[in-house]
Amino acid sequence: MLQFLLMCLAWFLLMLGFVFLFSPIPMGIVFIALGLSLLVYASEAITERVVNFRRQHHKLNAQLIWLEAKLNNRVRFVGSAMSKTRPFGPDEMGL
Repeated sequence: MLQFLLMCLAWFLLMLGFVFLFSPIPMGIVFIALGLSLLVYASEAITERVVNFRRQHHKLNAQLIWLEAKLNNRVRFVGSAMSKTRPFGPDEMGL
C-alpha cells in the first residue's frame, strides 16, 4: 500500500513538474527531480531502466555523478536515489 502511494505521489510530482516547466516560475525541475527520486525509491523496474539508460549514455552518467557529489549532504533523498541508479562504481568510471 505504501509503495502504491509513493508511486502515485511520484507520478503526480512528475506531471506537476512538466506543467511548471513551461511556466514563468522555474520550479518544474524541482518537482521532476523529486518525482523521479520517488519513482526510483519505490520501483525496482524503474531503477533498472534508469541504470540501463545511464549505462548507455556515458556523458550524462558523468554529469549525474558530478551532481551526486554536489547534492551529497544538501538533498540526501535525491542524492541517494541517484546513487542507487549508478551503473558503475567510482573506480570503474575513472573518478
